[in-house]
Amino acid sequence: MLRRLLLACALLTLPVAALGCGYLGSAVPMGVTTGGAQDIGLARNVVAAGRVPEPSAFVIEGLLSEHDIALRHAPCDQLLCFDAAVGVAPSLDTGRDTAFMVVGFSSNLERAALRRPVLNLALVIDRSGSMAGAKMAAAREAVHRVIDQLGPDDRLTLIAFDDGFDVLADGQPVTEGGRERLHRLVGRLNDRGGTDLEGALALAYERLEGHRADGREDRVLMVTDARPTVGGTGESAFVGIAAEYAAAGFGLTVVGVGLDFGQDLTLAMSRVPGANFVYIETADKLERRLGERFDMLVTPLAWDFEMRVEPIPGYRVARAFGVPSWVADDGAGAVVIHIPTLFPSDNRGAIVLALEPVDGAAFAAGPLAHRALAYRERRSGPVATWEGEVVVPAHVSGDDPGVAKAVALVNTGLGLQGAAALAHAGRHAEALGLLDAVRALVGDAEFDAEQRLVMDLTRIIEGAARSRGDRYDGGEERAEASPRWIR
Repeated sequence: MLRRLLLACALLTLPVAALGCGYLGSAVPMGVTTGGAQDIGLARNVVAAGRVPEPSAFVIEGLLSEHDIALRHAPCDQLLCFDAAVGVAPSLDTGRDTAFMVVGFSSNLERAALRRPVLNLALVIDRSGSMAGAKMAAAREAVHRVIDQLGPDDRLTLIAFDDGFDVLADGQPVTEGGRERLHRLVGRLNDRGGTDLEGALALAYERLEGHRADGREDRVLMVTDARPTVGGTGESAFVGIAAEYAAAGFGLTVVGVGLDFGQDLTLAMSRVPGANFVYIETADKLERRLGERFDMLVTPLAWDFEMRVEPIPGYRVARAFGVPSWVADDGAGAVVIHIPTLFPSDNRGAIVLALEPVDGAAFAAGPLAHRALAYRERRSGPVATWEGEVVVPAHVSGDDPGVAKAVALVNTGLGLQGAAALAHAGRHAEALGLLDAVRALVGDAEFDAEQRLVMDLTRIIEGAARSRGDRYDGGEERAEASPRWIR
């Protein structure tokens, strides 16, 4: 299917950011990803446990963020660069030819040069009864790792919560002696009680307010399974608190653990400005994301990214992938993509828009849409803008591996979501057929993790089909406990 890709590239320029594609430079720029979900770790953990995840666990923006999507581009010589290309291929869920418009992000910032801001950090650990066992051990280890990243110029507020709250440190500098005391306090935490997630989040923001100072980034970092039982339990309560404080300049990072992790709630919270979340399913990932890559989680790179895409008459934007939200605009048929925050990453991230002909006709060479971009490099800085055309080429000029990869990942996400929904509905044969189509997409070595995921999910659904016929209840968790997985 990917051999059918038609590619369009054009060199685009901004006074503060280069956009376009032309050749692959020798230097590999640092990546940039959107806020929100940074992975599909929950889905991988559930499958490894022998169960079929809910379709929503396969978050396509998280899947895209796990991969380095390098479009053919001119070397990035600015803090933030955009690459753009179009590929035409069938969409896995509809079978119709679709123009996938891929917008990739990169930066000229070198990994060794990345320096996080000095932090005013509220580190919040969930010690409720639902965190018993491996989750509690992982939460303690996560907090230990974060404490080790802080220094005397930072200010740390440490809060442990269940259905009550203990403030273990309140705006303290992290000196060597203080660090050891903090580690001892964290090491004594054990699970108990209910989960007042709303109260803990509100308390964390309130304590941070008392320690605000110029030159420090204000951020809450919460380690939790996101299963509230006390206080507010619906998305609106948490999103309201996070959005209120985001507007005042407070960031939010959620670190999720556990097979029963409340991903939908966390995903909604992580889509406010300055927010993101990671799911920790293995000990290796915990060490990597909260150790060597901690700075990336707490260092926003750009704000208020907005892209307006207006297709030419006869075409429409059908869907958008890798973005928190998108909305239809005026009667011109345009859509507006808004990404509150972009973060530095080891991977060059991307967002993907799917455009279709209104009448089902074949795509014609020539202009496809008008595109306008705007963003800020600082939260209150000036707005940088650019606008131009997106075109479908008259002839194939050679596959862009970045476009092919982005299209494969979007179709993989769609296929996994569809297969999970079919399996939960007891339609095993259809689910397995869809997974066969996904397997054909991820045959290359760069998709090794996706290959394993598809094979494991296939075995689970095959077992359910053999043992239950047309009935399916989600499978049974595997008895063996691998030390690799945090459950």
